[in-house]
Amino acid sequence: MDEIWKDIEGYEGLYQVSNLGRVKSLKRQVVDTVGFRIVPESYLRGRLRYGYRIVSLCKHGEINRCMVHRLVAKAFIPNPENKPTVNHIDGVRNNNIVTNLEWATYRDQQLHKYRVLHSKKGRAYLGKLGKEHNKSKTVYQILNNKIIAEFGSTREAERETQIDSSSIARCCNGKQKTAGGFNWKYKERDG
Repeated sequence: MDEIWKDIEGYEGLYQVSNLGRVKSLKRQVVDTVGFRIVPESYLRGRLRYGYRIVSLCKHGEINRCMVHRLVAKAFIPNPENKPTVNHIDGVRNNNIVTNLEWATYRDQQLHKYRVLHSKKGRAYLGKLGKEHNKSKTVYQILNNKIIAEFGSTREAERETQIDSSSIARCCNGKQKTAGGFNWKYKERDG
C-alpha cells in the first residue's frame, strides 16, 4: 500500500497524518526567543497510553494530545452517521493503518469485542448499554411539563444531550430539581 499524507484538521501546514498511521511535523519557520528559526520535517513517535499511540500537536503555544487512530480515521474514513468512536478491527490498539480502522458506536465496540475478539470482558458488558441493559430505566426529558424526549437510560441521555448522567439520575430520584435546564423523570415500569 502506498503511503498517502493528509493535513490534520486544525493543524493544516503544521502536521500531517498518513494512511499507514504515521504522523509528521512539517518543515516550517517559527519564532522563538532568539528570533526566527527553521524547524525541519520530522516524524512523531508519540507514546503509548493504555495501548493507544498518542502524539502531542502544538499550535500557537497550545499543546494537544491526540490519539493517532482518531487522526487517521478523521482524515481518511468518512463518518456520515457521526459515530463517536474508532474501532481497531484486529483488536491491536496501536495498529493504526487505515484498513484496520472503522467508525463505531459504543455498542458496536462491545459487540466487536465479544463476537470478533472473543473477549470475556466484552461479553460481560454485552447488553449493558442503554435500553438493552436489564436494569436500565427509560428516562423522559421534560420542558414546561411536556415530555420532549425519551432515552433508554441516563447514559444514553448523556450521550445525546451532553448533560451529566449522574445529574439526570439525581433529578429522576428527586434529589435535584433540574439538570441542564430540564426536568427528568423515570418511566414507570409495567408489572
